[in-house]
Amino acid sequence: RYVDLKSTILDVGCGTGLTGRELRRVGFDCLRGVDISAPSLQTAAAKGVYESLVRADLMEPLPFSDDTFDGAVCVGVLSYISGDGLFREMCRVVRAGGTLVLSHRTDLVVQREFGKLISALEAEGLWSSVETSANLPYLPGHPDFGTGIEVQFFTLKVL
Repeated sequence: RYVDLKSTILDVGCGTGLTGRELRRVGFDCLRGVDISAPSLQTAAAKGVYESLVRADLMEPLPFSDDTFDGAVCVGVLSYISGDGLFREMCRVVRAGGTLVLSHRTDLVVQREFGKLISALEAEGLWSSVETSANLPYLPGHPDFGTGIEVQFFTLKVL
């Protein structure tokens, strides 16, 4: 609802391409993916939904020029990454006015004080908060998580 379907979207931590497949299914035309795992990128490539896939460590600068993308998604990744470096990089590669959508497990939102990080980067002028979802099922039926862990989605506008 915040991003035109003709936008160029970066799937940050695209893994095997599950998010990319869903974005393509709802009508997004231009998807690019980045992930550290070569085997995951091979699986993502086989889905045929990405214009390009790049192998990169998300804890390092992203291998894209400034203002390359209209938006970015980062789903199921933040459990493995801490600090603000990735968010700064996402804001660098997504044009001003672009949209970021992040998911984060609710237990880690609390533990890592994610709300404070979002607010600090907003106060710094990197982004503005657009919407935060209610708590939603994370991996229903998963033997390790079941219904004990939930997820929230954060929608942010790059400034």
